[in-house]
Amino acid sequence: MSDTYIGDIKKGSRAKVKKLLESGTIQRIDAEVSGGNYKILKNVNDSYIVDELEDAFSITIEITYREEIKEEQ
Repeated sequence: MSDTYIGDIKKGSRAKVKKLLESGTIQRIDAEVSGGNYKILKNVNDSYIVDELEDAFSITIEITYREEIKEEQ
């Protein structure tokens, strides 16, 4: 999924995500894509039936980062 446009970040979260990306503290980014077209194969009375179905796309993104530790003076 590298360098692939998959959607927009909601307006209230854009600044937070941008700051996080620029901070250099990100350790890992994972994405899971699910949904879309799929088929179910059923065995009914010794014959096969194919059901073609569709589910809404869903994308879950998880960002793992380390927090900056600020020293007190």
